Amino acid sequence: MKDKVKSNILLIKYIYRACSTTVEHGIRIAKMGVQFPPGPQLVNHKIMPDKILTCQNCLSPFVYSEYEQQKNTRENKPAPSYCPICQSLKAQEEKRPKKPSL
Repeated sequence: MKDKVKSNILLIKYIYRACSTTVEHGIRIAKMGVQFPPGPQLVNHKIMPDKILTCQNCLSPFVYSEYEQQKNTRENKPAPSYCPICQSLKAQEEKRPKKPSL
């Protein structure tokens, strides 16, 4: 029990030192008069939680992330119906179609 307490205290001290060093560094930069450009402005940013979809081919669940949702809405694409593995297999088959068997 004492070991856990000591390790927790050491962890807290480490985090405190790291945070205070970062703050001190930021104050030093501000005193030097360094101006940072403003970050990207979020206009009409909608939070879309990750969705869990089911693949139509293998029926396994896969994550449809917020980034993918935003990208697809920008490009006016529908949600994927296949998991990434099945998508890559499908793309490979389109590149190299199977030879017809005789």
